[in-house]
Amino acid sequence: MQEAKLSIAAIVCTLDRGPAIERTLAALCAQDLPADEFEILIIDNCSREENAQLLRGAVRTEPPILRYFREDKLGESSARNRALRECKAEILAFIDDDAIPDPNWLRAIRRAFAEQPALGAIGGRVLLDLEIERPVWLDDELLPYLSGFDLGEEQRSLVYPDFPRGANMAFRRQVFADGAKFDERLGLRGSCLLTMSETEMCDRVAGAGWDLAYLPEARVVHMISANRMQREWFADRVYWQGRSRCSFEALRYGRMHILRRIPGQVWGCLHKPGLQRRLHLGYLAECWHALLRDRSPMLCAQARESGSSPDRSLR
Repeated sequence: MQEAKLSIAAIVCTLDRGPAIERTLAALCAQDLPADEFEILIIDNCSREENAQLLRGAVRTEPPILRYFREDKLGESSARNRALRECKAEILAFIDDDAIPDPNWLRAIRRAFAEQPALGAIGGRVLLDLEIERPVWLDDELLPYLSGFDLGEEQRSLVYPDFPRGANMAFRRQVFADGAKFDERLGLRGSCLLTMSETEMCDRVAGAGWDLAYLPEARVVHMISANRMQREWFADRVYWQGRSRCSFEALRYGRMHILRRIPGQVWGCLHKPGLQRRLHLGYLAECWHALLRDRSPMLCAQARESGSSPDRSLR
């Protein structure tokens, strides 16, 4: 399949980003593809009216490549699933509403999928732009909590836990062919700061036999505001990462896995320093919910057309 025959959409899920989102939308409208070869979907997930008006105004003033949808079911995964329902493109590229893509972002993604038919998902490079000087306590081990994702200059295969980051990821439409969707038991949702819905989806994509790859030329810059440079913010972020990891592992590996992990998490709470202790506290806090959570799988998708290919349904 030739690159030009692959339709592609950029998808921005947003909640009350305000005027700052205009930088992201401007960079998407300026992609170096002809206007008839891509579209941009804005999924407004319960923004306040003034911010919703701003988004609707952008759609009215920009070229028709921009489309707006309101998703009133709160949740990051719900917004992504609305995009799956509304978008018919062969490639779906997701970007955070505070990330700025390079001009060739969509072109690089489209080329990779066109040239590599076994690719089911890709994760692009995410560089961080800090609004204030980096604090001395913010070491390299903490940077991934800001969604940084930089594995170098060469494409490489991805395996868990190095799956694509939600700030810059793309999927082949075929992986959703039979109704597969993001698991709405995961993902940010109001005051519930669970993450890893993209990790869970990528895990199913990999389990269905698709390749996942890091694509360095599909680069975005993630804008990091000053409020995220506070220790209190990181304490919450690390704590919820522990809860998210427990939820994901319960869905992926089952209740016995969680029970076996509890002693190690207790040890981490007692012996790990500072912020790292919060990761284990969060894991333990989520254990009760995870042990009771329904593990029934989400809808599956038959991903490949060829009868000789492996079974690539998203189990």
